Amino acid sequence: MCEPKEWTIMFYFATDNPLAVSAVSQLKAIKDAGFHPDANVVAQFDPYTEGTPTHVFDVNVVNKLKTPDRANIGFSGNDPTVRTLIEDKLWRAYGTLRYARSLSFDEVMSYLSSVRLAVGLKLITDLSVYTLNKLLIFSQSAHLAHAEGRELTSSEENIARAKYVRRVLADDTGSTR
Repeated sequence: MCEPKEWTIMFYFATDNPLAVSAVSQLKAIKDAGFHPDANVVAQFDPYTEGTPTHVFDVNVVNKLKTPDRANIGFSGNDPTVRTLIEDKLWRAYGTLRYARSLSFDEVMSYLSSVRLAVGLKLITDLSVYTLNKLLIFSQSAHLAHAEGRELTSSEENIARAKYVRRVLADDTGSTR
């Protein structure tokens, strides 16, 4: 499938029905990020949907065939705009988690992923990975219902989730809600 290169980057997407659309979106984003002739980018997409086979993609094979000797990464040079855009996305995710009044589980997962990256990049230094992992677990529906002592509607879950996330982040960072 792929000829050997200096680098091979592999992604694995295992999804059930609700997440399949998100995985396809992520595959497109990976493809749009560009390519380098010395790197293979391979993705295995394993949908849980019955009757749908697992697919393995050489993500940039078409682009590499069109321009085999020329890299085409999503941006060039040392443009500070790119770093600013990435930092903006990460800080917006953190701000949303800190101040939102209603959050779906999918939103929390997406924002936590961005904040985890910001912590890893040391943009956010007063937040622990332990706290992010705790939020990942305890913001799930069953934990929220248990904490409330009753079943919650979808809207009630979203409100309870946002309240829980705000409280945990405020406690961990020592700031106000």
